[in-house]
Amino acid sequence: MRIATVIGLTLLTLPLFAANPATGKQTLKIGLAEGKGKQTAAETFAPFLKQMSSSPKYAFEAVVFEDGEKQYDALRAGKVDLAFLGPAPYVKARYEFKAEPVVAEAGELRSMLVVAKGSPITTVEQLRGKSLALGYEGSTTTHLLPLLLLSKHHLKKEDMGQVTFVGDQTKKIVDLVLDGSAAAGGISETLYAAHKNELRVLETSEPLPGALIVAHPKIGAGVVKELRSLFVTYAPVATSPRFAKGAVAATDDMYNRVRFLCKVVLGRMYL
Repeated sequence: MRIATVIGLTLLTLPLFAANPATGKQTLKIGLAEGKGKQTAAETFAPFLKQMSSSPKYAFEAVVFEDGEKQYDALRAGKVDLAFLGPAPYVKARYEFKAEPVVAEAGELRSMLVVAKGSPITTVEQLRGKSLALGYEGSTTTHLLPLLLLSKHHLKKEDMGQVTFVGDQTKKIVDLVLDGSAAAGGISETLYAAHKNELRVLETSEPLPGALIVAHPKIGAGVVKELRSLFVTYAPVATSPRFAKGAVAATDDMYNRVRFLCKVVLGRMYL
């Protein structure tokens, strides 16, 4: 079921599994950003939150925001207790208000610079002056890592021709590359795997840790520790793309490479 758009409303609260006051459970709100996929944010997280809400101590309520910026602002203001963030937004949140890492999606993130299989371009250097399709600004896999891959070959965004940001509909990057609107695109390894028969890889990034659930510091170190122990017990559900390989305990130092990425590409020191 899709979430209706309400004009003037900055967020939509969707209690997936309301806690029974008689149980004495503590209900925690987790902020999610709505995407443009086949499933809503609430749907992708429903299996995870359902399992976690079977805990005798905690229940969870999803608060779905229309975009990542509003989700981030709500976490910073303490309007939600937890949020699901990408690696780059996490290091920013850690720097700005001491957000605590809880668990990350198991597996690693990689990004690729790709061209159409029949493209005459065979090296990253040949992209100079050519058009490039990216996802959304601040995306780890469809913005920051692709620009880092360019920098390894002494290219900057300014050295490219037209750079198009498609937003979070990252499949559109593939469409632009295949129809010739963009000479190359920066995509995740997962998206490449779905289109590997149509694309050719020019360069692949080093792996980075996955997106993660972070906590506002107001909930306290003790609760964070308990949540970490709870969340790593999640048994993946085949129909859900979130935590498809399970959850692993997240620590801040896991994301030091992301800080380096933000420094090199964005010039931002999240230390």
